[in-house]
Amino acid sequence: MSIAYLFNGQGAESPAMGINFYQNSLMFKQVIDTANAELDFDLVAYLTTETPWLPEHVQPALVAYSVALYQAVQTQLPPAKALIGLSLGEYSALIASGMLGLKSGLQLVVRRGELMTQAAKQIESGMLAVMTTEQATVEALCQRIGQVWPANYNTPKQLVVGGQQEALDQLQAALLEQGIKSIPLPVAGSFHTPLMASVVAPLQEALDATEFQPGRVPVLSTTQNTRFTPQNVRAILAAQVAQPTHFVDGLMRLQQQGVDTTIELGQPKLVKMVKQSRLGFTTASIADPIDLTNLIKQSEETHGIKG
Repeated sequence: MSIAYLFNGQGAESPAMGINFYQNSLMFKQVIDTANAELDFDLVAYLTTETPWLPEHVQPALVAYSVALYQAVQTQLPPAKALIGLSLGEYSALIASGMLGLKSGLQLVVRRGELMTQAAKQIESGMLAVMTTEQATVEALCQRIGQVWPANYNTPKQLVVGGQQEALDQLQAALLEQGIKSIPLPVAGSFHTPLMASVVAPLQEALDATEFQPGRVPVLSTTQNTRFTPQNVRAILAAQVAQPTHFVDGLMRLQQQGVDTTIELGQPKLVKMVKQSRLGFTTASIADPIDLTNLIKQSEETHGIKG
């Protein structure tokens, strides 16, 4: 069994999602308490109660949660061959790998969140999930309409686009005429498109002031489809906010490297995409201690492997 751990991004959050691990895993609690001391809001309350998630706190809270989950489970499961994250999840993966420190990583995602919120307020925009295998058709429509772009190549059957709201409305109407289903997403802006271009320079400045290490586990970029290194990580993360993600290409690269199992840390969002990719991966997700117990038991029965 060759494992890649998956780190999801915004959209995977829910109130009290960390309560069971916080109460039952000392390692999880230690990471969350450490992160809590670095943040200007009550992270523990976010993760263990029904406290609503405020937009400005989502990014650091999700990263802290994902890293804490990884630390809590990785000593009980076979070691990772690779780590991969989607959008914000790349920061979680880089911290988990040891390339980026927890404190520095949280500072970066706080800054990233601030900049993205500011950019989103500049123009009315949004995103659509488009369900089709004819992604070239969607790309052509985006180019014809203008001010709308592919943002997330999630699976061979799902492409997310983003852009100015008026252009999105035109695109949705054009898709409907061709019998292509699309769903507006509940997001505050048009992420991973040129409408986030104003974020790149100030984020690059923050990244340039941040130290990165080689890391213990390879981390794959889903925007550049290459391995992160201390030499390329700053440029990739800065450009990432305004460039489309290619999760399905990342999965194909993992498969080429011999990975046969993916384990998502958190609510099963990326696992659904893995299944839809039909690449043959064994999949699992861990969002609760019972998920971890069941996965350990399954691994022992199937592979004779003990964590």
